[in-house]
Amino acid sequence: AKRPAGPSLSLERDGSRVKITIGSVAARAGRKATIWIATVKPKAKVKIRQGENTGRVITYHNVVRDLMPVGSWTGEEKTIEIDERMMKRNGAEACAILIQAGSTGPILAAEWLSL
Repeated sequence: AKRPAGPSLSLERDGSRVKITIGSVAARAGRKATIWIATVKPKAKVKIRQGENTGRVITYHNVVRDLMPVGSWTGEEKTIEIDERMMKRNGAEACAILIQAGSTGPILAAEWLSL
């Protein structure tokens, strides 16, 4: 069976605020989804202290620094605003906005924002 299309998702900056707009999807009416923000550091170097790679420095890419629920969505058009400073914590330089069915289900929509 074909999975129904997810909602449209757009991000817009307004000064130090980021406006997240989620489109409506009639087929999802009343079915709860979680809106997440994953703050991301593009690159992190880590010195390995144990195991077969002891002493080596490994560079990881797109490291998630925080994963925060910022609201819920039940199929209706919805707009929320987030302070951009909150997204920049822990050295984050980008973030992903995710709409996830329930709190552990499939991702319905996602968008990327460089900070």
